[in-house]
Amino acid sequence: MAVFEQAEKIWIDTADRVNVYADFTDAFTLPETFETVTLSVSADSNYLVTVNGRVVGSLQYADFPDYKVYDTYDITPYVHTGENSLLVTGYCQGESSLVYRKGEAGVLYEVTCGDRLLCCSSVATLCRPTPGYQSDEVERLTFQLSFSFRYDAVGAETPEPWRPCVVRKGYDAVYPRPIARLKVGDRPVVKLAAQGVHTLPNDKNLPAGDFMKHSALVTLSQKEMGFDLSRLALPNAEGLTLTADGGDGVFVLVDLLREEAGLLDLEFELPAAGDVYIGVGEHLNNLRVATEIETRQFAAVYRAKAGRNRFTHRFKRLAGRYLQLHFPAHRVTLHYAGLLPVEYPVTDCGGLVCNDKLHARIYEVAKRTLQLCMHEHYEDCPWREQALYGMDSRVEMLCTYRAFGDTEFAKASLRLFAHAQRENGQLELCAPADAPIYIPSFSLCYVISCAEYLAATGDKAFLREIYPVLQKLIRCFAEKQTAHGVIGPCTEPEAWNFYEWAPGLDGREPDLWPPMEVDFVDESTGKVLSAPLNAYFSLALEAYAAIAEALGETADAASARKQRETVNTALHTLFWDADNGEYFSYVDDGIRKHKAELTQALLLVCGAVPSDNRPALRRRLYEYKDWIPMTMGSMIHRYEALLQEPETYRGPVFDEVADRWGEMLFHGATSFWETFTGVEEFTFGGATSLCHGWGALPIYLYYTYGADAQYSGFSIR
Repeated sequence: MAVFEQAEKIWIDTADRVNVYADFTDAFTLPETFETVTLSVSADSNYLVTVNGRVVGSLQYADFPDYKVYDTYDITPYVHTGENSLLVTGYCQGESSLVYRKGEAGVLYEVTCGDRLLCCSSVATLCRPTPGYQSDEVERLTFQLSFSFRYDAVGAETPEPWRPCVVRKGYDAVYPRPIARLKVGDRPVVKLAAQGVHTLPNDKNLPAGDFMKHSALVTLSQKEMGFDLSRLALPNAEGLTLTADGGDGVFVLVDLLREEAGLLDLEFELPAAGDVYIGVGEHLNNLRVATEIETRQFAAVYRAKAGRNRFTHRFKRLAGRYLQLHFPAHRVTLHYAGLLPVEYPVTDCGGLVCNDKLHARIYEVAKRTLQLCMHEHYEDCPWREQALYGMDSRVEMLCTYRAFGDTEFAKASLRLFAHAQRENGQLELCAPADAPIYIPSFSLCYVISCAEYLAATGDKAFLREIYPVLQKLIRCFAEKQTAHGVIGPCTEPEAWNFYEWAPGLDGREPDLWPPMEVDFVDESTGKVLSAPLNAYFSLALEAYAAIAEALGETADAASARKQRETVNTALHTLFWDADNGEYFSYVDDGIRKHKAELTQALLLVCGAVPSDNRPALRRRLYEYKDWIPMTMGSMIHRYEALLQEPETYRGPVFDEVADRWGEMLFHGATSFWETFTGVEEFTFGGATSLCHGWGALPIYLYYTYGADAQYSGFSIR
């Protein structure tokens, strides 16, 4: 039978409210003997399913309202002869963010046994607000992730009565999850890093993150806290009992021992009810988690009941290295506080062997970094955004093919982007999302990623499926061709002309950066010709031509290659500084300006540099320090440019990888950072991630340029 043939999409009567949690109850009966029992479920925007009081699964795939994905579970181990209870908790974010495009709230489920329908979502299903969770407005973790949560364990003990649900318009089609389901792990061992007392701020109405930030902390020794100095690790069945005089209660700082991404999991005992404040973060500042960073609120509130509390938040992943908890009592027995790991299952190819211990360690941490940034799709970072970007994901895909041999995950992410094409041909900033802006260069990176996917898989069927998207995208840029031979800028108000987080390349006003001697270039005027944009266009044209040729679209392939030749010739003519042997980044109303490492690297990689000029420019790229320096997110272009001449630069490149990535390890990194400098106040206001997908770049370099040449002990087994 077809999935959801009789099921109806249902919801609680909440009109257009945001951040809503709702329960749906059902039951089904099984005979003494029965076949496999299957549950299928989908929700906007998340779900949790329990059968007979046991958690079956959660975590809806990140889809679109018109590309609705469902999960299927074998629930045979959870059921028994006779009557069985089913509880589906739906969560609807209700506002678009960078990881969710707003749809209509609803859940859809069915339970089957063979060809027999046992129960399904329908007008007969009863519902109620989920006990404990505060719906409507609460603090937002970040604008990319939207809401955090507030939970009231006291209020959860008196739930509202069940009532009829509301039937809503269903979906025209639903699709099975395109990748494996995420796996939720057991409690990993964590340790107490600090403990003491906290004093509440004067303003009790502050948002949770600010509330924790402005709470005064006094760190006390373990002896002063009254517990055995040897018992620091959690989980602990007996519990660690901490007692302290003074202040308004106990605070605890928990070290997760490494970067984790998962579900908040708590177990503790309190003598009386009260609000527990929870902060999560990747770094510490004076033994505190940064719970508030420029309106970001990396915090949540759990109103505890008296006695034993057990709680797992299953509706949104958190990430970080540390948890900070403020308990509303002078005595607390802590059994556990941590994150249950949520991981996309990968198979380690185990093929790269390196005898150099530093490079071997870099390789292992790079794999860990990559997996931490793989859930429903690739993520830039698991802590601050969890968002799929066109540039970041390109590096992640290249690394995944080699380290894990997985191509389906990349395919699913590419399909999400194809589903996120705007009317003007550009792609959304992220997918799924409904962002107010887009980045033209990231749209071009998507075309490059598609060609690299084709090269890795030979999957012409998928490329045929998305070919119209690629055609429209290339056309929207090709139509900007100027009399100079290059394409002009994207001047739409929503176009963010970003290339990397460096002065003059980030599309922002210069006063947002520390003072540097560089002119800001406003591409929205329409008078600016951009070398980086045209270099990306050249790379995208070659990628598109390779795809078109593979699909038998020979006319498209020929046209793209012809335009690429025109663009590359014009790039050198317009931007080359013959006196200094380097390229300008922009021609701004006839005036050439701005020089950057990224510009030189991109023109080398795209083939715009005449062959006679390449060796000297590579040497300058490797040695010269007066250009605007390249940032971590763009380093793939630096290394690809240098390694066009492998016999000269293979050794220096791997030495540089050892220095740059090794420096992070020497500073205690368990995953690689967003920037080489780590957390700096001026970068994202101090919210720089210490785990970022593009930090996995060494994997690609080792396999592509190291192992093949048997360099420095690298080999593929």
